Amino acid sequence: MMLRVVKKLDRALNRALEYLVMALLAGMVLVVTAQLVFRWLHASIRWSEELSQYAMVWCAFLSGALCVRKGAMVGLDLIQLALPARAGRVVKGLVLVIQVLLLAALTVVGAKLAVMYWGNTTPMLKWSMGLVYAAIPAGFGLMTLDSVFVLCEGCVKGWVNRE
Repeated sequence: MMLRVVKKLDRALNRALEYLVMALLAGMVLVVTAQLVFRWLHASIRWSEELSQYAMVWCAFLSGALCVRKGAMVGLDLIQLALPARAGRVVKGLVLVIQVLLLAALTVVGAKLAVMYWGNTTPMLKWSMGLVYAAIPAGFGLMTLDSVFVLCEGCVKGWVNRE
């Protein structure tokens, strides 16, 4: 029962995240394309580069959570594959626990950075730099949550390779 609830929450969260990342990428494409057209017309959209950079930062951190959930993060499985099956599963579980702890720590550090830079503003858009830095705790927080989902799923179902 609990696994079913976790799976539904996981699916809904990642579906929303996919749409958000797609919207950010589409927005970036529109802004950069508009800037190209305006430059061709010897005009300029002064804030376009800044907006596209910040959207790219958010895309990178949010996409990390999707990669964690799909098992697409860069990793070395050589040790796990070289061990007997049971020991490999134990190593995989330990790696996931360490991953959760590291990502949770990075979430806290990112939140502190966002708060620290909240009073600064971006040069062109005059937005709070804290909004830009908020991508760090948002991305790492979602990566932490997805890692916990993967860990729970692995503990309940048993560890299987996703390849």
